[in-house]
Amino acid sequence: MAVFRATIFGRIAGQQTQNVLHFHKTDAIGENWTNVDFPIFLFGTKADTANYAPFVAKVLQLKGSTSTRHGRGRTFLAGAGGSDMDNGNWNSQTMSGLADLCSQLEPMWVSPHATNGFSIVLAPRSHPNDFEFVTQIIPRAKIGSQVRRNLGVGA
Repeated sequence: MAVFRATIFGRIAGQQTQNVLHFHKTDAIGENWTNVDFPIFLFGTKADTANYAPFVAKVLQLKGSTSTRHGRGRTFLAGAGGSDMDNGNWNSQTMSGLADLCSQLEPMWVSPHATNGFSIVLAPRSHPNDFEFVTQIIPRAKIGSQVRRNLGVGA
């Protein structure tokens, strides 16, 4: 019973992004916290607007079976243009696209019906065996940002 930690690095229009996701595979043999790095580099943008901001992010909430802090997670889809926004929220067309994305991701990654053998889990750094299966992936309507105190590091 292994937990895999996948770190997804990206650079979009000069802005560095990073997401960490945890996966569980019941029949996997190995140590916990097997790290897998996925570098993704996009040069330029496909933005249809001059208001493109690489740190603005669409947020997908990862919900577990408990309502405590340990039953929540999130992942970020970085990069958006001003035409995707409406008064601090994503417009209806963007939200519809995100809802479609989540409905496609859930059958592949959400336990117990994950079709590829791996399930997304919520796992604390200190105790990887104390994980919880993700039961829902939900798009957040509010505009997010993928920033830390050291915004732009590596840019």
